[in-house]
Amino acid sequence: MMRSDHGVWSLTDAAPKLQIPVTDKHVIHRSRCMNLLKKEAYRSLIALVAPMGYGKTTILGAWANALSPSHTIGWLTLDSGDNDVHRFLSSVILSLPLDKATKSNLLEQLRIERNAPSLLPLIESIANQLNARGEVHLFLDNYEAIREEAVHRVMELLIALSLKHVHLYIASREKLPFYSNIRHLHPGPLTLSRDHLKLSGAEIKQYVKHAAKIQLPNDETMRLEQITEGWFPALTIYSSYLDGSRATTFGEPYPPVDALQSELHERFLNDIFNLLPPDLQQFMLQTSIPDFFHADFSLALTDNPRNNIYIERLVRQNLFLFQESNGQYRYHGLFLRFLRAHCIEMDQDRFMLLHARSISWFEQQGMVLEAVRHALRIAAYDRASELLLADMATTFSYPMQSLIELMERFPDPEIYRRPSIAMLYAWCLTAEHRITAAETVLHKTEAYMTDEQYPFPPTGEDLRGYLASIYSRIYFLRRDTEKGMAYMRETGQRLNGPGYLYSHINTLNPSGSSLLRSDVGHWGAIDQSIAMCEEGKAGWKGINQGYGIMESLLGECLYERNQLIEAEKFLLNGRKIGLDLMDPGLLLPTSLTLAQLKQDIGEQQAAQSLLEETGKLLSKHTPNALPVVHACQARLDMKSGNWAQAKRWLRTQPFATDGEPDKRHMYGYLTILRAYIHLRQYGQGIRLGEKLLQFCTNMYLQYYIAEIQMLLAILYEKNGDTGTALRKIGHALEIGREEGYVRLFLNEWDLAESAVRRYGKMEQLSPAGRSYVEQLIRPGIESEPSNDKTSLARNKLSSKEYEVLQLLIQGQSNAMIAKNLSITIETVKTHCKHIYFKLHLKSRKEVQRHFN
Repeated sequence: MMRSDHGVWSLTDAAPKLQIPVTDKHVIHRSRCMNLLKKEAYRSLIALVAPMGYGKTTILGAWANALSPSHTIGWLTLDSGDNDVHRFLSSVILSLPLDKATKSNLLEQLRIERNAPSLLPLIESIANQLNARGEVHLFLDNYEAIREEAVHRVMELLIALSLKHVHLYIASREKLPFYSNIRHLHPGPLTLSRDHLKLSGAEIKQYVKHAAKIQLPNDETMRLEQITEGWFPALTIYSSYLDGSRATTFGEPYPPVDALQSELHERFLNDIFNLLPPDLQQFMLQTSIPDFFHADFSLALTDNPRNNIYIERLVRQNLFLFQESNGQYRYHGLFLRFLRAHCIEMDQDRFMLLHARSISWFEQQGMVLEAVRHALRIAAYDRASELLLADMATTFSYPMQSLIELMERFPDPEIYRRPSIAMLYAWCLTAEHRITAAETVLHKTEAYMTDEQYPFPPTGEDLRGYLASIYSRIYFLRRDTEKGMAYMRETGQRLNGPGYLYSHINTLNPSGSSLLRSDVGHWGAIDQSIAMCEEGKAGWKGINQGYGIMESLLGECLYERNQLIEAEKFLLNGRKIGLDLMDPGLLLPTSLTLAQLKQDIGEQQAAQSLLEETGKLLSKHTPNALPVVHACQARLDMKSGNWAQAKRWLRTQPFATDGEPDKRHMYGYLTILRAYIHLRQYGQGIRLGEKLLQFCTNMYLQYYIAEIQMLLAILYEKNGDTGTALRKIGHALEIGREEGYVRLFLNEWDLAESAVRRYGKMEQLSPAGRSYVEQLIRPGIESEPSNDKTSLARNKLSSKEYEVLQLLIQGQSNAMIAKNLSITIETVKTHCKHIYFKLHLKSRKEVQRHFN
C-alpha cells in the first residue's frame, strides 16, 4: 500500500521508524535501570521522562532487545509528522507485533473511517488484536514530538482498552499530557525520571574506563558525578579529553569543569536555548543568577507576573529545570553555568542588576550568607563586608565552616585591607582549630593596620582588642599559658572587659557536651583554663554568656580534679545562667557534668531527675541536643547496671560510626565505646576506639586522647591482650598526670583499677608517674561514700540486687531467694551475675566470705 494524502503509511516507507535501536552492550551496562524495568514490567505503562542526553532511547532499546523471544515486541520512533492523528495511527498499526494481513486490514479500516466522527471503533480493533495475543511490549520513542490533543486522546484510549499483558513504554523529554488520566488504572503507570536515569558514580567510572581506557580514582569520580549529575553528553566530552592527545593541555591530571563548559556552550545554545521563544529565554537568563529560586523570588528578579506559567512550562518540558523536595527550583549545574555566561555576553549591566536584586531579596529574608555569596560573585567586597558586619548575632548563627568558606572567596588583599572581616576570618579559623592559618591572617592584617586605633564597626570597640583575644586563644590552644594570659589582659584593657561579642553573641555549640573538652577549655587544659577563668571572671561578672562560660568551665575543671563540693557550686552557677539566658551551650554541658557528679556521690535519683528536667527543656528549644542527653542517660544506666536500657540505647543510638568521625559527636562515640565494654563486645570496641584515637590525635584533642586510651586499655585487657592494655593505660596516665585528670579514671574505676595498679608496679615508672598513680588509687578508695562493706554494696547495687545480696549472705539457695522475693529463679540468677560483677566477686561463697 502506498502513502496517501491522508497520512497513511506503506510498510516500506515506515520501516526506519519501526527499527529497534542497536545498542553497544560493551559501553556500559545500566543494571540499575534494567533491574527496575524488569521489576516493574507488569505495569500497563512505563514512561521514561527526562531531558535530552539521559539515555532514554538507549535504555528502552536495550530492554527491547533483552526481552524473551516468546514476547511480541513493537517499536515506533515518532516525529512531528505524527501529530496528524491518521498518520499517527497508521504508524502505530505498522509498529504493532501483528501479522501482515492483520496490519493491512487495520490500515484499510483507518482509510475507510478517516472521515468518521469517532476513531473509537478503530482503537477498539487495535486493542482487541493486542489483547488476543500473549505478552505484548510496545515501545514509543521521542513522544515529545507529539503536540496534538487528538493524538494524546488516542493514546489514553489505547492504554485504557488494553489488557494487563499489554505493556507500553514511552520515552519523552516532556511529561505525558494524558498521564494523570490513567493513574487510576490497575496496575497503574510508572514514570522513570532523571533521578532514575542519571549515571551513578559506579556507572560513571565504568563508562570512562571503557571510553578512555582509564580507571578513575574515587575522588575524581565523585567530582565528575557532582559536575555532570550523571549526564551522558558531558561524560562523552570528558572521556574524549583523556584519549592521550588532549589531556596534557590542561596542566593537571583531569579536565577542569571549564573545559566541559566551553564545549557544551554551543550545544546548549543551539539545541535548546535558541529554539525557545524570547520571553522564555529572558526568564531563564534572569532566574539563572541565584543557585535556586521559587515563584516569589523569581518575581523579585523579573517583575513578571507570568512567572508561574514559565516555571510550569520549563518543568513540563524538562528544560534542565528541576524541582527539589523542598519546593525550590534549580537548573542543572552545567546548564546553569551556560545561562550565566550567556547572560553576561548578552548584557553585563543586567547581569550586575540581577545580582543586586538577589542580594536585596536574600537580605530581606534574613539569609545573610546567600546575600554575601551574590555580592562576592560580582566583586562587591564592600557590600559583602557590610552584610557580614550588619548583625553579628545572625552572622555567628551560621556554622563556622560555612563562614570560612565564604571569607575564603575574598581575594587576599581585599580581606587584609578590611581588618574587621579579617578578624572574623581568624576567629572562625581558631574555632575550627586551624590556629596556624588564623595566626597568618592576623599577622598579614596587622601589616595593613598603620593606625593605633581601629574601630570595630558593629560595636565601635577597639578592633585590636579582638585581635588580642584571638591571639590569646591561639596561645592557650598551644598550651602557652603565659602568652595566652598576656594577650587576655590586653584584651581586657582594650575592650574595657571581655567585649560585646564575648558577652552577648552565642558562639557555643548548642549540642556541646563539655566546655573543658572543647576549644573553650583548650581541649582539656585544666591549669590554663583555671588561670584564664580566674583572670577573666572579674571583668565578665553578670548574667551573660561569657560569665556563664567561666563559671561552668571552672566547675568542670574542679570536677575533673575530684573537688566535688566546689565543682558543684560553680556548675550550679553556670547552669543557672544557662537557664536565665535559655542558652543550651551552657545548660547542656553543666547538666551532664552535674548528673555525673550526683551519681558519683550516690544521689542517683537526683541525677536522674536533673537529666529528665534538662531533656524536657531542650526538647522545646534545642531538640538536636537530645541525643547527647540520651547518651548521658545510657551512661547512668550502665553505671547502675541497667543493661537492658543500655542495650536498647545502643540499638537506636543516632551517632554514625562508619564514616569520618565528627568532633561534635565525641560524647556519643565514647558512650558507644563504654557500651561495648559493658556488653562484652570487645572486638567492635577496639576497632571503634582505634579509629577515634587516630582522629583525635590528628586533631590534637588532648582530653579525648587520654579518655580513649583508657577505654582501649580496658577493652584490650578484657580481650586478653595485657601487653597492649598496659601500653594504652600508660599513655592515658601520662596525659592525665600532665593535665591533672582524676575523675576521668575514677568514673571507670571498677574497670580501670586493675590496669592502673598493674602499671603502677612497673619498675621503670618515674617518681612523678608513681606518685600520680598512687594519688588515683587513694581517691579510688576514699571517694566511696563509706568504707563499710555493706554501705559500699548498698551504693553500688540497685535496691532489688541489694535484697538478693542480703539473702545470699545468709546462705539461701536460688530457689529460696526466688520464693522469698516472689521472683523467678532466672531473675535471681541475673541479679547474682550483676552483684558479682559490681562487687568484683566470683561466686556466692566469695560473697559469704567477704561479708561474714
